[in-house]
Amino acid sequence: MPTEDKYALIGAGPSGLAVARNLQRHAIAFDAFEAWSDLGGRTNPAHPMTTAHRGSHTIVSRETLQFADYPMPADFPDFPSHARLLAYLDDFARHFGLREFYRFGTRVTRVEPHDGSWRVSVDSGDGRVQTASYRGVIIAAGRRGPPNWPALNGAFDGTLVHANDYRDARAFADQRVLVIGGANRGCEVAVDLVPHAASVDLSMRRGYYFVPSYLFGRPVDTLTRRRAILPGLMRPVDARVLKWFGADAQRFGLPRPDYAIHELPPVVNAQVPHYIGHGTLKVRPDVESVEGRRVAFVGGDAGEYDAIVCATGSRLEYPFIDAEVLNWQGAAPRLYLHIVPPGHDNLFVVGLATGEAMGWQVKHEQAEFVARSIRAQHASPEFTAALRARMLGNWPDVSGGYRFVPQPRMACHVDTQAYRNALASHVAEMNVG
Repeated sequence: MPTEDKYALIGAGPSGLAVARNLQRHAIAFDAFEAWSDLGGRTNPAHPMTTAHRGSHTIVSRETLQFADYPMPADFPDFPSHARLLAYLDDFARHFGLREFYRFGTRVTRVEPHDGSWRVSVDSGDGRVQTASYRGVIIAAGRRGPPNWPALNGAFDGTLVHANDYRDARAFADQRVLVIGGANRGCEVAVDLVPHAASVDLSMRRGYYFVPSYLFGRPVDTLTRRRAILPGLMRPVDARVLKWFGADAQRFGLPRPDYAIHELPPVVNAQVPHYIGHGTLKVRPDVESVEGRRVAFVGGDAGEYDAIVCATGSRLEYPFIDAEVLNWQGAAPRLYLHIVPPGHDNLFVVGLATGEAMGWQVKHEQAEFVARSIRAQHASPEFTAALRARMLGNWPDVSGGYRFVPQPRMACHVDTQAYRNALASHVAEMNVG
């Protein structure tokens, strides 16, 4: 089939595989490209941009994370390691025959609209760039881009690494380590370091709500699935549950959150208060300046460190496509349902939205939206016109009524259930067989 009649899919991580599966289910012809030599994206511990480290596990339970049409094996633990997640994705791809659609080791270098279609240029590593015209493009290339580095206000002469490149706590054996960043990644790295480092301090600029992994003997995210409930009703319930079963963060010296619960993702980590309580992890305020190996903190305190790990996030980036094509505004594209750029019928992004306890099934639901949208457009010009009109009108509110903290990493944050409800409503409208 000529490429002009196909769609180009970019990425072979969980989002890309979800799209490949749904395009396959709906008999939509496509070619898929993955820059690396294998599938899994950053879930793959061998991937050069992985977030996995030697002791890492998912903070979302397998019951929430798994694809509904291919459950994880029953012998998987509640919170699988990255190695097990990769094995699951590999089994998923083999079971549905998805590998055959991919050109691995093929990096997409350019995507641009041209005369109603899309020019896609790829580099297979042989020095030649090939360009072909496609009917549409689906970007499922993940959210991780260049690291955000904090302003240290000085020069540190010890080991300075970003959490993106953190792989093994044993590399910091017997060192005095400062972890900068108190969200989930920073807390994960800090507790991983405690058994190996001489000392571990955690610098937190703001407070977070800490949520236990288990509640009533069940993974907490399996108990909080709900229909979208108004924050005024949900917040008091969640606050009371945290008071009963969670850690009293302020008692452990952690800063008090300056926002209401659910306005930033909570930290799912029971080990932070455990280690603080045992004196093996110390909380520090924000960094004020650095000189040599001395770090001064806001408020006048200071410490000496051999290594600093910066868990300060990454910038979102899709370098192969112009920002204006994706309706880029601020830190992220502004897309209809975080999927469709206004003004482009056959360009989609899957995996951009974030939310609490958002498993891979949500990526499947996004991919279902994409596949049904493509089929509906092919079947009905009237649908295409209606979708365009909707994208120019009032967009559905997927915040669940929460006022999320205005940070770059929250640019695509949603209330997970409100978002799933909106997707399901649209998919029902696009049921063309």
